[in-house]
Amino acid sequence: MPARAVTSAEVAAAIDRHLGLYLALPHRREKAEGVRVNGDRVELWFLRPVRRDDRDEAGCDAVRWLLRGRLARADGVIALFSELSDVKEVALVFYAAETRVEPDANGRYIQHRDASPQARVAISREKAAMLDPRGLAQALQGPGCAERGREMVDVFWVK
Repeated sequence: MPARAVTSAEVAAAIDRHLGLYLALPHRREKAEGVRVNGDRVELWFLRPVRRDDRDEAGCDAVRWLLRGRLARADGVIALFSELSDVKEVALVFYAAETRVEPDANGRYIQHRDASPQARVAISREKAAMLDPRGLAQALQGPGCAERGREMVDVFWVK
């Protein structure tokens, strides 16, 4: 009997347990914010614009939130991979919401909000298996955090 595919709701619940990324309930989040499952890959979209003078801090936050979790109760991506055996890669995307307004046929203005990616970090199951969970807390803080974090993940991009 083949294994049952994990549902998006089960993935979202596991993300909440292991990463503690989203503080708002799904119906209160920005439209693009949330969990996207594409086969064996999971993308986590989080509204966090990145300013020029904030690039290192944003990169550090992205790696830290992905590897260790955002909240103190979170145990990180290694535990997430342990629970979700079908998932091969997890990515965290920080984005900014770009707003534009257009008039409609009745002369009213319609607001459109588009997600503009600002940062992306991703880690594969294989790369996560090589990490030492006990050393992550110290490695992902202070000066040089973004550079150390870049070495721990498969993809590290900050606009």
